Amino acid sequence: MTIENIVYPLLAFVPALLNVGIVIYIVFFLPKGKTTDIFTLFVIALILWQLQDTVVRLCDTADEAKRWDRIFSVGWISFAPFAFHFICRYANLKIAGNRLFVIGLYLPFFIMYLMHISNNEIVFKSLGNWGWINHPAPLSPEGILRFSVSTYVLISLTILIRYAYTMRNNKEKKRQAYIVALGILIPSLQGIATQVVFPLVLMRDEIPLTSAFLTFFSAGTIIALKKYRMFNIAESVAVEKVFESLKKLVIILSPDMKVLYANTYTKQLLGIKKGELYSFSIHNNFICDAHRNGFEKEVIEKALNGRSIKSYTTNFRLPDNETIDVLMSAEPIINNKMVLGVLIVGNDITDHVKTLKALEESNERYHLISTTTNDMVWDWDLLTGKVYRNKEGWRKLFKDILDTELGEEQDWYGRLHPDDTWTIEYMKNLIATGFPNDHFQLEFRMLRKDGSIAYVVDKGYVIRDESGRPVRLIGATQDITLRKETELKLQEEQALKHKQITDAVIIAQENERNYLGAELHDNVNQILTSAQLYLNLATNEKENKDSFLKQAEKILGSAIKEIRKLSHTLIPPTLSSQTLVEALDNLCDTTEKSGLFQVARKYKGLDEEGLTDKMKLTLYRIIQEQMNNIIKYAKAKHVRLQLIRNGSHIHLTIQDDGVGFDPLLKSDGVGLTNMKTRASLHNGDMKIISATNQGCTVEVYLPLNADELVECG
Repeated sequence: MTIENIVYPLLAFVPALLNVGIVIYIVFFLPKGKTTDIFTLFVIALILWQLQDTVVRLCDTADEAKRWDRIFSVGWISFAPFAFHFICRYANLKIAGNRLFVIGLYLPFFIMYLMHISNNEIVFKSLGNWGWINHPAPLSPEGILRFSVSTYVLISLTILIRYAYTMRNNKEKKRQAYIVALGILIPSLQGIATQVVFPLVLMRDEIPLTSAFLTFFSAGTIIALKKYRMFNIAESVAVEKVFESLKKLVIILSPDMKVLYANTYTKQLLGIKKGELYSFSIHNNFICDAHRNGFEKEVIEKALNGRSIKSYTTNFRLPDNETIDVLMSAEPIINNKMVLGVLIVGNDITDHVKTLKALEESNERYHLISTTTNDMVWDWDLLTGKVYRNKEGWRKLFKDILDTELGEEQDWYGRLHPDDTWTIEYMKNLIATGFPNDHFQLEFRMLRKDGSIAYVVDKGYVIRDESGRPVRLIGATQDITLRKETELKLQEEQALKHKQITDAVIIAQENERNYLGAELHDNVNQILTSAQLYLNLATNEKENKDSFLKQAEKILGSAIKEIRKLSHTLIPPTLSSQTLVEALDNLCDTTEKSGLFQVARKYKGLDEEGLTDKMKLTLYRIIQEQMNNIIKYAKAKHVRLQLIRNGSHIHLTIQDDGVGFDPLLKSDGVGLTNMKTRASLHNGDMKIISATNQGCTVEVYLPLNADELVECG
């Protein structure tokens, strides 16, 4: 290849670069859709055409130009069908979506392209700096192809200009269409004149200027894309057929609240006439400024920030000045990571609202019923979620005034006792399964405003539609607090009686231990007597003195050990000569002497004079039992004992660093059971925190009731 004058190739190559930029912009910054895809192919065809003109101006021979023509000619040949297809879709011609139309449009040009690249009779000749050209005969396949391309381009321009005229009420669309039409018209007229009329009519050599004149198209396209937003987001919503079949309001709004799309139902409902969509303002359909401002703030602004709006209710004014209630949802339309608009889908709920109003009128009957009973009548509409509760029944049940009789189900859930929130899931499951039975009954607790508890029983009946689907629940809530309080009082009396019996058993056990301790203590004295005999023998019989002394020493050691063991195990501290803290210290000191572990102790806030002997004894026995458990099983090195009185309760903590255990597997041992029983006798609670190789912590909470305290004075 040789370059005699670089200007001539650049006349085609520079416009090609402009079009490459347009393709990149469309692919990465515009919403995806069929129309934009076809337009992209149209521009790519132009790029190939311009590259062909660039290359043939650089070729040295006709054969070389012919080879490049076979590669790039697909550009100028496909230019016409792509342009026609794009303009048909852009002008919203229904035929553009017909499959037969698409086949009939592209197939002839595909055949002509095959004929063109296989035609060996095409002769190229040099036109100087303009490169290589061919001079087809008027009725040759090449001539017919050029006439066909010109015809399709002229028809496309006619459709586009007519569409621009019909868009006279939409300045943006009108200017888009005129700018694109002008961008195509100038190079088309020039191309028809210099590359069709010259060779086929005037029998003169063609002048390949069209690729350079396509710069006008590139400039027009850039203006239409950037300034007048040629492709709007409605193209990116590929569900138009679905929208058209919906009996719902479907609207696509631009960020500046312009209507980009409305389905047929919406057009009919709001009175949008043909050709007036883009000039239609949804602002006029709000009944007041407050509704319009609320819609912009709660729907449009949130959606443009990427949020979905699931439920928003407003009112629309219709052309006949009637108003409808609309329940709508909104979704942001995101393309190439940009929010380009808002898709709004709305339901006309006017009939439901009227039904609710009628329901309010009928609620007066419920009110009259409630004034003669202690029940609260309620009516739950499952379709709207609204629940009617009559004020008089509410007042009798909760001792306060209900703000509105028509509320939400959440109003009821907020009054539920924390331990009875299971009823929420229970009701939701019943609703989800369609209520197997027509009747249901629940018993639970509610919280009054003053913090007191109301025991209620809820009885309801299911109302179904013609298909058997539950649509309403009606029922009554009855206050059974008095009955429940009586039952609870009876249970408390029974529990108290059980406690008294248990106390008596424990007292008997303690008396028995005292008795056994005393007896054993006396028996030990007999052992000591035996030791004394051996000592006397050692004194009198010199020969066996050492043997008798050793035997006496052995007996004395056994007696001492037995006395200590029995005294600390069976005989509780009398606490008359020592305090609880002193008794616990003695217990810990004795335990430490075993050499197994050390006991760190902390006592805080104990007012022993204010505690009953029974409470002190319970604390001592629980600590003693756990110390025995640690000695037997824990293999601990350190133990922490903490006994704290905090206001109205005592908190006991015993913690060791031993081998630990799984409380789920070893929670029913005799020792642990005794400890829990002793705590429960004082209405206390015991918690065990342990795991294998994690040590063990026992925490005991004992409330200080009136009968656990001793008056000091």
